[in-house]
Amino acid sequence: MVEVKASLPRAELEPWDRGWSRLYETLPAARLDDEVLSQAVDCMTGYVVTLQPLLEEFLKERR
Repeated sequence: MVEVKASLPRAELEPWDRGWSRLYETLPAARLDDEVLSQAVDCMTGYVVTLQPLLEEFLKERR
């Protein structure tokens, strides 16, 4: 998962349960305003862009 940490440096990746891992990022949000919401959208976009190719590769290998 080196490529995940390289693309998402603030992400936490930890073992979770029976072969599963948990990937998350904690963001401070004293109040939910447009700026905080925009930052959250940018953060989630980074996760999708980073993880989608890995998901596609995983699904291709399972066929």
